[in-house]
Amino acid sequence: MVRLLDVPKVRLYVCGLRKAVGTENIVIDKPTVQILSSDPRGPILPPRIFPTREVRTVTKYEYVLPGQQERLVEIVREVASQHGFQLEVIDVTQMDLFDEALPKEVKALKDFPVLATESQTQFALDFSREDVERFLSQETKRKENEPGH
Repeated sequence: MVRLLDVPKVRLYVCGLRKAVGTENIVIDKPTVQILSSDPRGPILPPRIFPTREVRTVTKYEYVLPGQQERLVEIVREVASQHGFQLEVIDVTQMDLFDEALPKEVKALKDFPVLATESQTQFALDFSREDVERFLSQETKRKENEPGH
Protein backbone atom coordinates (compact mmCIF):
# COMPACT_ATOMS: atom_id res chain seq x y z
CA MET A 1 0.00 0.00 0.00
CA VAL A 2 1.37 3.42 -1.01
CA ARG A 3 0.98 6.12 1.58
CA LEU A 4 -0.30 9.47 0.34
CA LEU A 5 2.86 11.17 1.63
CA ASP A 6 4.97 8.94 -0.64
CA VAL A 7 3.11 9.98 -3.79
CA PRO A 8 5.09 12.57 -5.75
CA LYS A 9 3.24 15.78 -6.52
CA VAL A 10 3.09 17.92 -9.59
CA ARG A 11 1.54 21.38 -9.58
CA LEU A 12 -0.06 23.07 -12.53
CA TYR A 13 -0.35 26.82 -12.08
CA VAL A 14 -3.05 28.32 -14.26
CA CYS A 15 -4.45 31.82 -14.66
CA GLY A 16 -8.23 31.85 -14.89
CA LEU A 17 -10.50 34.61 -16.02
CA ARG A 18 -13.08 36.24 -13.80
CA LYS A 19 -16.40 36.05 -15.62
CA ALA A 20 -19.56 37.86 -14.53
CA VAL A 21 -22.38 35.34 -14.26
CA GLY A 22 -25.18 37.50 -12.91
CA THR A 23 -26.23 39.90 -10.24
CA GLU A 24 -27.81 39.53 -6.85
CA ASN A 25 -29.69 42.06 -4.78
CA ILE A 26 -28.51 42.31 -1.19
CA VAL A 27 -31.00 43.77 1.28
CA ILE A 28 -29.54 45.61 4.25
CA ASP A 29 -31.89 46.42 7.13
CA LYS A 30 -30.65 49.16 9.42
CA PRO A 31 -32.27 51.42 11.99
CA THR A 32 -32.54 55.14 11.37
CA VAL A 33 -32.76 57.58 14.26
CA GLN A 34 -34.82 60.78 13.99
CA ILE A 35 -34.47 63.55 16.55
CA LEU A 36 -37.87 65.24 16.86
CA SER A 37 -36.85 68.46 18.60
CA SER A 38 -33.66 70.45 18.29
CA ASP A 39 -34.95 73.40 20.34
CA PRO A 40 -33.38 73.20 23.84
CA ARG A 41 -36.39 75.07 25.31
CA GLY A 42 -38.92 72.65 23.90
CA PRO A 43 -40.07 69.40 25.37
CA ILE A 44 -37.51 66.62 25.59
CA LEU A 45 -38.75 63.83 23.41
CA PRO A 46 -37.05 60.51 22.94
CA PRO A 47 -35.56 59.96 19.49
CA ARG A 48 -37.72 58.06 17.08
CA ILE A 49 -36.15 54.91 15.64
CA PHE A 50 -37.57 53.34 12.53
CA PRO A 51 -36.25 50.66 10.20
CA THR A 52 -34.96 51.49 6.76
CA ARG A 53 -34.05 49.10 4.01
CA GLU A 54 -31.24 49.57 1.52
CA VAL A 55 -30.90 47.37 -1.55
CA ARG A 56 -27.50 46.97 -3.21
CA THR A 57 -26.86 45.11 -6.42
CA VAL A 58 -23.78 42.90 -6.35
CA THR A 59 -22.23 41.26 -9.38
CA LYS A 60 -21.53 37.54 -9.00
CA TYR A 61 -18.45 36.06 -10.65
CA GLU A 62 -17.01 32.65 -11.39
CA TYR A 63 -13.50 31.77 -12.46
CA VAL A 64 -13.08 29.93 -15.73
CA LEU A 65 -10.01 28.76 -17.57
CA PRO A 66 -9.38 29.80 -21.15
CA GLY A 67 -9.82 26.88 -23.55
CA GLN A 68 -6.10 26.19 -24.00
CA GLN A 69 -5.46 26.01 -20.25
CA GLU A 70 -8.53 23.85 -19.66
CA ARG A 71 -7.27 21.40 -22.29
CA LEU A 72 -3.81 21.33 -20.69
CA VAL A 73 -5.30 20.62 -17.26
CA GLU A 74 -6.95 17.49 -18.69
CA ILE A 75 -3.73 16.39 -20.42
CA VAL A 76 -1.63 16.86 -17.28
CA ARG A 77 -4.27 15.16 -15.10
CA GLU A 78 -4.25 12.08 -17.32
CA VAL A 79 -0.46 11.86 -17.77
CA ALA A 80 0.24 12.58 -14.09
CA SER A 81 -1.97 9.70 -12.96
CA GLN A 82 -0.30 7.36 -15.47
CA HIS A 83 3.11 8.28 -14.03
CA GLY A 84 1.97 8.01 -10.40
CA PHE A 85 1.91 11.73 -9.63
CA GLN A 86 -0.71 13.51 -7.59
CA LEU A 87 -1.87 16.61 -9.48
CA GLU A 88 -2.66 19.89 -7.78
CA VAL A 89 -4.17 22.59 -10.01
CA ILE A 90 -3.68 26.09 -8.62
CA ASP A 91 -5.51 29.05 -10.13
CA VAL A 92 -3.36 32.06 -9.24
CA THR A 93 -6.24 34.39 -10.07
CA GLN A 94 -8.00 33.22 -6.92
CA MET A 95 -4.95 33.47 -4.70
CA ASP A 96 -3.75 36.34 -2.60
CA LEU A 97 -0.42 37.18 -4.23
CA PHE A 98 0.69 38.79 -0.97
CA ASP A 99 0.08 35.57 0.96
CA GLU A 100 3.25 34.61 2.83
CA ALA A 101 2.57 30.90 2.17
CA LEU A 102 2.73 31.47 -1.58
CA PRO A 103 6.21 30.56 -2.86
CA LYS A 104 8.19 33.49 -4.24
CA GLU A 105 8.72 31.54 -7.49
CA VAL A 106 4.96 31.63 -8.06
CA LYS A 107 4.75 35.35 -7.35
CA ALA A 108 7.37 35.93 -10.05
CA LEU A 109 5.52 33.98 -12.77
CA LYS A 110 4.26 36.00 -15.71
CA ASP A 111 3.19 33.35 -18.25
CA PHE A 112 0.73 30.54 -17.62
CA PRO A 113 0.19 27.65 -17.42
CA VAL A 114 3.29 26.47 -15.57
CA LEU A 115 4.01 22.86 -14.65
CA ALA A 116 6.19 22.38 -11.56
CA THR A 117 7.35 19.40 -9.56
CA GLU A 118 8.77 19.13 -6.07
CA SER A 119 12.24 19.65 -7.50
CA GLN A 120 11.02 23.04 -8.79
CA THR A 121 11.70 22.06 -12.38
CA GLN A 122 9.16 23.85 -14.52
CA PHE A 123 8.19 24.98 -17.95
CA ALA A 124 5.52 27.32 -19.15
CA LEU A 125 3.06 28.05 -21.91
CA ASP A 126 1.78 25.69 -24.54
CA PHE A 127 2.98 22.14 -24.08
CA SER A 128 1.82 18.91 -25.66
CA ARG A 129 0.99 15.52 -24.19
CA GLU A 130 4.44 14.33 -25.29
CA ASP A 131 6.11 17.24 -23.49
CA VAL A 132 4.26 16.38 -20.27
CA GLU A 133 5.10 12.67 -20.59
CA ARG A 134 8.79 13.46 -21.17
CA PHE A 135 8.86 15.94 -18.29
CA LEU A 136 7.24 13.54 -15.79
CA SER A 137 9.36 10.60 -17.00
CA GLN A 138 12.51 12.66 -16.34
CA GLU A 139 11.19 13.64 -12.93
CA THR A 140 10.44 9.99 -12.09
CA LYS A 141 14.00 8.97 -13.10
CA ARG A 142 15.46 11.82 -11.09
CA LYS A 143 13.51 10.72 -7.99
CA GLU A 144 14.60 7.09 -8.48
CA ASN A 145 18.26 8.17 -8.64
CA GLU A 146 18.05 10.15 -5.40
CA PRO A 147 19.94 8.67 -2.45
CA GLY A 148 17.68 6.61 -0.22
CA HIS A 149 15.47 5.32 -3.00
